[in-house]
Amino acid sequence: MLAVILVIAIGGGIVFAAARIVLGWVLPVPAMQAIDRTTSRAFTLFFKLVVVGLGAGILYLVWMVSHTQT
Repeated sequence: MLAVILVIAIGGGIVFAAARIVLGWVLPVPAMQAIDRTTSRAFTLFFKLVVVGLGAGILYLVWMVSHTQT
């Protein structure tokens, strides 16, 4: 599960970086600044959700290990 999240996050980051470079060549500077502000907010929210999700996943794993009977 963690590997899937990391692959999606890294792949999304690569796609975003490539799109950012291409749009930087095509769009005028004010438009790119507006996009940067919007995506910055979106990625801040996404990062917070990923951190919360990873934290919840780690807590779940700890709970599962502590409650597993061997």
